[in-house]
Amino acid sequence: MSRKQRRREEKIARTEAAKQSANNPVYALQRAGPLFQSGQLDQAIKILEDARSHNPEHFDVNYGLAIIHATSGNLDSALPLFEKAVSIRPGDGEAQFNLGRALTDVGRLDEAIAAY
Repeated sequence: MSRKQRRREEKIARTEAAKQSANNPVYALQRAGPLFQSGQLDQAIKILEDARSHNPEHFDVNYGLAIIHATSGNLDSALPLFEKAVSIRPGDGEAQFNLGRALTDVGRLDEAIAAY
């Protein structure tokens, strides 16, 4: 077996191992992204909710869920997820902005100003 073939097989094996791990938030995000983009929001939410149950402190999982909920107009679900994401990564400007925007949309203007 050539070195190139061996590397390819090793990469395939790593990918398969990641897919089998329910605890892998990166794989969950990779699966949920295309679902979100194609409008299959319920399926994307289900995948990320499962990932969040195993990784409650993972920024991208919380933020991804918040974005999906906000996109679908479910700000009651989005807000605590944006807040969690900001608490995990306080310096993330995009997360801060989206939290502020969601707070504005629900009329919590004083909190929105503080979030911006």
